[in-house]
Amino acid sequence: MKRVDSGNINRLEYKDGGGCMMLFGLPFLLGAAFGLYGAIYGGWKTKSGAPAGFWPPFIFCLMFGGVGVTFVFGRMGTIIDKTVGTITKWWGILWFPIYSKNISLADVRCVSISHETRKTKNGSYSVYPVRLRGNSGDVLHLSEPRDTMESRRLAEEVAQFLHVPLRDSSMGETVTRQPEELQESLRDKLIRTNQEVSISAPPSGAKCAVSAEGNRVIFDIPPQPLMTGCTLGASVGVIIFIVIFVSMFATAFGANAMWVIGAAVVIGLVLISLQVAVATKTRWQVTADPQGLRVTTMGVVRSSTDEMSADKLEELRVHYSGTQTSLLAISDQKTIRFGAGLSSAELEWMRALIMKALSA
Repeated sequence: MKRVDSGNINRLEYKDGGGCMMLFGLPFLLGAAFGLYGAIYGGWKTKSGAPAGFWPPFIFCLMFGGVGVTFVFGRMGTIIDKTVGTITKWWGILWFPIYSKNISLADVRCVSISHETRKTKNGSYSVYPVRLRGNSGDVLHLSEPRDTMESRRLAEEVAQFLHVPLRDSSMGETVTRQPEELQESLRDKLIRTNQEVSISAPPSGAKCAVSAEGNRVIFDIPPQPLMTGCTLGASVGVIIFIVIFVSMFATAFGANAMWVIGAAVVIGLVLISLQVAVATKTRWQVTADPQGLRVTTMGVVRSSTDEMSADKLEELRVHYSGTQTSLLAISDQKTIRFGAGLSSAELEWMRALIMKALSA
């Protein structure tokens, strides 16, 4: 969805359609045009070679062209107007609405973001739907971007405009933010609320080392375990895939077939060894101070640093994903994930120290 500048501060308008959808619908439209030409000039024939006539090909081309027109010229939009107190959802051709639906703004209680999986014939993909919700459930489905940052920006914009809370469950845990907190950084919130961050002793079994330099706190996170359940499963999967793939063509090697399969297993073991070598050498350094957060990954070959300034960092939460936990630093532009593999107790301890450093 793209926002349309209406020039009215009491009106929020979005439009969707065109772009890649036009490219998808263009072959249908061109196919219908050529098919219609054949129908008019008698170019269509049956299996027996007899002329197919006009109406059967015409009806087929009409249906085919309808799909093309829908994708090439079809548009949809949403208009949120506080002056008249309504939300209008419309569908039409280019800028001309054909069907519209009006909903009262009085029914909206909050904006929500969730995480859902869409399945296709070839697999699945994730979407992050943005919806307007009321007391009895969904009021309106706004959009379902595939990018979580795009979804977050849209939801924040609408929630601020309507001055309603934003409920975000896209990361698993539901986090509710009030409209006045949506553009407020975590540091400003801690200072405004004068929230005292309690710091406890490191939990038992803590893996990372911590040091302090004035208002700056530095964490050194050691390499991940040599082999976790996920990496073990992936490694076994690599070997099985290589063996199956090579076995399909092994008969072409005759007496040397077993040697080829053995070589495939050796290649798989080498790949696993390289993966383990990289895992046992990669470590992380996390630095937090009143200026912001920096996460440096130090690998075997090169190092990289991801940064987020304190005025952009809006949330710092412990994220639970299956059996693995991690820390998420979230802004409207990006999300930095770090600390994967550490215990939830250690991550909560790290979170408290980082918040203390940010608000110093």
